[in-house]
Amino acid sequence: MKLILVSISLFGLGFAVGIFWPEKNKVESHWEVVHNYREQIFDTSSHRFDEGTNLTVIDEPIDPIPSLEALVSSGELKKATLVFPIVPYTSEATKRWLAFCNENKNEIIDGYANPSTVGLKPSGNQPFSCTVYYIPEAQKTIQQMIAVMEKDIQAREATP
Repeated sequence: MKLILVSISLFGLGFAVGIFWPEKNKVESHWEVVHNYREQIFDTSSHRFDEGTNLTVIDEPIDPIPSLEALVSSGELKKATLVFPIVPYTSEATKRWLAFCNENKNEIIDGYANPSTVGLKPSGNQPFSCTVYYIPEAQKTIQQMIAVMEKDIQAREATP
């Protein structure tokens, strides 16, 4: 019985804090999660090579997606999910996309490509796809990313 009362009290306290905590602090707390995540991503001491994917990976204890989505909802960030029908999903395409994101890391806050958690996967050659979170002023940078990804594949196809 005491456990139930304590649980209800803690739930009520959490609810009350959520109501009275200013929206500004909520946005700031989401930015803090994203900044902590990005510090880990750009700290090369946390990187390791994964032979299965032939990529450098990071074991990330922070899941930034809830905070990124909250920042999208508050208008702080924009989100785009892109599918490139002419760009096949390869490690080269992923590396090129990652390089572009890193070159523009002040505008492209985060992103992920071809998530392996997708339940419905197409047969045959899978196209490259990605989701990016970016600052609202970076619309031209996202258009540039699209052009770079498509130009790279066209250049490879033209090479004998």
